Amino acid sequence: MKKGLFHYLRAIFISGITACLICLLCNSTWAAPEIKFNEETFDFGKIIQGETVTHVFEFQNMGNETLTIKNVRAG
Repeated sequence: MKKGLFHYLRAIFISGITACLICLLCNSTWAAPEIKFNEETFDFGKIIQGETVTHVFEFQNMGNETLTIKNVRAG
């Protein structure tokens, strides 16, 4: 039985749509924020009572979604 051009074009179209859907599903599954700190700890050493000290922890979002930081507390 001979298949016409329509059948081949339909098969290509369905294959293309399927491939696009698979790509979309894979991208949404792997999309996530990922925090990366330059350093995770810092030792202030000896501090005189009453002295104010500060330190800045630098970080980047290495993921491909928005990184939201909530409930920050000093340790």
